[in-house]
Amino acid sequence: MSTHLEHGYRIAAGTDIPAFLERVRVTLDPVRDRLDARRLAVGATQAIDDANTNATIYRDPPLSHAYLEYVEEQLHADARSAWQDPNRLSLAISTNPTDGWHGVLLFAAQREFHEAFQAVAGVESYSYWNHTDRPEALTEAAWAVRRTWWDLVLPTGVPAATCDPWSLRTGVRDGLPAVFGNPTLVATQVPNLQWRARRLAQAAVANAAIRGVQDTNTILSIVMRSMHTDRYSEVVDAAIPLLVTVDEDVLTGVTIPEPANLEGHRAAFTTAAAAAGAQLAEREDANQD
Repeated sequence: MSTHLEHGYRIAAGTDIPAFLERVRVTLDPVRDRLDARRLAVGATQAIDDANTNATIYRDPPLSHAYLEYVEEQLHADARSAWQDPNRLSLAISTNPTDGWHGVLLFAAQREFHEAFQAVAGVESYSYWNHTDRPEALTEAAWAVRRTWWDLVLPTGVPAATCDPWSLRTGVRDGLPAVFGNPTLVATQVPNLQWRARRLAQAAVANAAIRGVQDTNTILSIVMRSMHTDRYSEVVDAAIPLLVTVDEDVLTGVTIPEPANLEGHRAAFTTAAAAAGAQLAEREDANQD
């Protein structure tokens, strides 16, 4: 049976587990707040950029719009999908009956959580897998010791059967209102101009390319191709003048600021996107012939 414990750790025998978990919470709570702030910052910034690019009208301030949109998304998210509480983190903890050391498995999609957890006092990386080669730094004997150790910690191979579960938060709403109420933190997570310009360009080029297309497979293929923004850098460049600096005042303001010569820049961007979209559609037609 294939074993995947790439995010396996251990902590010493005699460790006070409740105290250890409190250290974990103190260390990882700020990480979770930053990740949630990033999600809100992206949503708010997209609203701002779409308003200036497409003349989209929003009823709420950008940060409020992002918050309400995120909460609404979570209300309808499948509990089994990666979209449900995407910044979640949980641990599974069990004890090796022979040496008393504790095995810990970390479940989180975000890299920042893994980095922060490894910095918690008492945590030792102790990963193991058998679906590919062992790390070069470990001998075959040392790797076999890890296999035996984890077999004792997880005798059934199913963490849910033998481990105690622990979660950093109870769900996306646990802590999110506090992050929403901290626009200064959200402002630190606003994406950079290049990321914002690429997002605008990709959406505009894809929309231009699929206009009038009915076949679902063709639409999906065009959208996938449109993600290569290096193919139409001129559209990305045309998006830059449409972007305004986003700070906490803009995030919470009722009126979205407009860049100078908005109509001119909007027209140039639309023209460039239409041309790139037409070229993308032509390439797709050629590939299907």
